[in-house]
Amino acid sequence: PRPVPSPAIVASAAARRAAQVERASALTTRNAQRPDDPPLGRFGVRQAFDLVDLLSAFGVDRAFASPSARARQALAPWAALGGGSVTLVDALGTQPEAAEQIDADARAGRVRAFAAQRLREPGGTTLVSVTGAARDLIVEELRAYGANTVAGGDLPTLKHSQILVAHVELGADGPLVVALETHGVTTKNPAIQPRKASKKH
Repeated sequence: PRPVPSPAIVASAAARRAAQVERASALTTRNAQRPDDPPLGRFGVRQAFDLVDLLSAFGVDRAFASPSARARQALAPWAALGGGSVTLVDALGTQPEAAEQIDADARAGRVRAFAAQRLREPGGTTLVSVTGAARDLIVEELRAYGANTVAGGDLPTLKHSQILVAHVELGADGPLVVALETHGVTTKNPAIQPRKASKKH
């Protein structure tokens, strides 16, 4: 008869097998390509919740988002807590629609047209959540309609959990962006350990 292994040996073999599976899984994860449309991470979700009060303070009348996961998820807490409905705009996506393959210049034109249309809307506050190249194109369009101080000023840079606010005046000659400013919240990342003060002896 074959000897029956002791429970300790069985447990040890199981632990080794679990370690092998974990190593293989970690290797697969490292070798996997970054997804084309990555969602917000855990910290990004916390930042989205922290932005709710800031977004609500502006009294948003219209809200738009790119179909990308991060752009939609950034507004999800605000919308869920009574902020309002969010309209998804395919033109703001980073990828062309499957049924309509269009080149980069045409996509850029659609983004700029969207921004120009929003600038011409009378009254109220418009909220747009967008990422990547489309975000940069919208900022460029804001500067194209900007007063001298805006058009000639430094290009505003957005950090995580910050929003860009454009102040627009509608006149006889059309919209004029009179000021650009950034607002944000400070969200503590629990994954980053605070630095300990070094003691000098």
